[in-house]
Amino acid sequence: MHGSGGTVPSSFRLVVQEATNVPAGCRSLTVSWKKGIKAVSTWPAVVQDGRSEWDCPLPVSCVLFRSTAPFDGQAQFEAKFCWLEVVRDGESVLGHAQLNLADFCDGQVHQRALQVWK
Repeated sequence: MHGSGGTVPSSFRLVVQEATNVPAGCRSLTVSWKKGIKAVSTWPAVVQDGRSEWDCPLPVSCVLFRSTAPFDGQAQFEAKFCWLEVVRDGESVLGHAQLNLADFCDGQVHQRALQVWK
């Protein structure tokens, strides 16, 4: 990965753990990632006391663009945003969360709390 830029096919395993502060009246939540014809989703998680739990992996694959000038021998990648969609009760979109996959290309396990936006 040293030298000039280019594309790198990449796979990620996003683990959706929980949702908190779920709006009243919401019975279940599903989290999905969609890109073209690709789509993966969690199962519907029941909402109890404003909270849902999954601990469910979402396999995400995409192409990352490598920067032309890596620093300190480590490959640098251009931002690649992944949008996760949160659906309530299997019907309406509650909101979206954004994640930059380029932040997770170091082979380490990361934990990140995301805020859902309408």
